[in-house]
Amino acid sequence: MLFSHVIEPYITMLKDSYTTQVLISSVRLADQNSNMLYQFIRKQYSSGKKTFFDIEVDVLKDELELFRIDNGEKVYLYQNFKDFNKVFLQKNIEKINQYTEINHLEVKIVERVARRASKLRFSYKIDKESEGLDTRIPYGFRGA
Repeated sequence: MLFSHVIEPYITMLKDSYTTQVLISSVRLADQNSNMLYQFIRKQYSSGKKTFFDIEVDVLKDELELFRIDNGEKVYLYQNFKDFNKVFLQKNIEKINQYTEINHLEVKIVERVARRASKLRFSYKIDKESEGLDTRIPYGFRGA
């Protein structure tokens, strides 16, 4: 799918029953994992968490569907947090920072249980111009 820069502002001003996810950014993230993490962060932002949110590691893996079912039991992918952080989180955070309106996206451990990471804090800033609030768009064509 290819969009010209002319149509971008109109597509990115989805309102009302839609989350404010920016369609163009979602399209730019070709990798499924980075796209799922991006959409989850936008969901948190839309629910009022404007600069950061905390989440338990297993809850995050549930939200991102990072598990498989073996013999009727849920088995999380990336059992070791060090691998999860390096192979999944940092790689996808780098892509989101590079290709989307989410800037300065960072994750850090805020809680440990038995020396294992149990809760994470995602912090970020949203570039409002990229989010469809560009004042260069004629008044009648801006979102509601």
